[in-house]
Amino acid sequence: MKKISVLLCLLLTVCRAFAADCAKSIDNDKVVKAMQSELKRSMKKLSKLDPPIYFLSYQIESTQSASVISTLGENAYVYTVSTGAADVDARAGSRELDNTRKLKSIDFGQRNTNVLVNGPMPSPKQIKNMLWILTEDAATAAQEDYLKVKTNAMTSAQRVDDSDDFSAKMKPVSYYAPIENTPLISKEILDKTAKELDEYSAMFKNESFILSSFASYSASLKNKYFVNSEGVRTVQGQILGRIGYTITSRNKDGMLLERNNYYDFTSPEEMPSPEKIKEDIAQSIQELKALQNAEAAEPFHGPVILKNRATGVFFHEILGHRVEGHRQKDDDFGQTFTNKMDKEVISPLISVYDNPTLKYFKNIPSYFISKFAFIRNIIAIKVSYS
Repeated sequence: MKKISVLLCLLLTVCRAFAADCAKSIDNDKVVKAMQSELKRSMKKLSKLDPPIYFLSYQIESTQSASVISTLGENAYVYTVSTGAADVDARAGSRELDNTRKLKSIDFGQRNTNVLVNGPMPSPKQIKNMLWILTEDAATAAQEDYLKVKTNAMTSAQRVDDSDDFSAKMKPVSYYAPIENTPLISKEILDKTAKELDEYSAMFKNESFILSSFASYSASLKNKYFVNSEGVRTVQGQILGRIGYTITSRNKDGMLLERNNYYDFTSPEEMPSPEKIKEDIAQSIQELKALQNAEAAEPFHGPVILKNRATGVFFHEILGHRVEGHRQKDDDFGQTFTNKMDKEVISPLISVYDNPTLKYFKNIPSYFISKFAFIRNIIAIKVSYS
């Protein structure tokens, strides 16, 4: 028992030290400081309006990316670019009823509350000016939409989901984990990969039945800066690299046939070997050739066994999208799980967990920082974020 207590104390000490380091580091970040300054100034004014803006958040993304594409043994192009994006979310009204509510009889269309820029991260003064302009537009749009929602809510039928439009306040958190650089977008890696892509794409050159083909490489380093009016501050870096190839053909009936493969990684050490990729390409060529004379599949009704990727996509579509919070309040969607809290929803043989704290799962990269049990033993439980 004493050992457990000591371990718990050490864990709490480490967590507190990490939180303190995050707070200290994020306090000195020029981008975050500029975002917080403009947000504080805007909220002081917008919260006094009628209807008031009761919530405001800013997000800025800074991205460095590189792409290489090779066709028939030659580089089509090598491309590197730095871009940025800013987004503003303004909510007018109250948590119970605000401008984000979507009703059957109202379609507001797409509101433009973001901007894209080319080049490196702007200066703090430029960031403030950019956010000021976006905030004015977002706040005006939020107020207009809220008045329409308020009027329509008085005459609409009872909604399936009568919960508040925004969740309750949470304890503000700070998270600071930016990434400054990655070798995946370095000239050394790009030059090396370009030569390898030429070798891959040259394998398609002498296959007369292949109509189109290419081999590609892409890599990006993205840092996301986020602040909101409730004290949340996060800076999170993300690296992703991908090598892939695609080949297409047609059968005698003119049906389009395709084979492709993609390999994801976050560092040079995780990149697949050229031998592995060439082996997969050779197999894909044989599969595409066999499909030339394959019979069309007949409709089938019955049990199936899916491979891992197909299973992931299947769950993504039938479960993932349908449990997204905003879809429960949208009458244009099926609202499959809206009234299923604490009810059986899938087979008792399956439990579904969302654990984005894992950096990898089965060698697949993951990029998030919260964790919650989602569906356990066919019982849907309330989602809790940490």
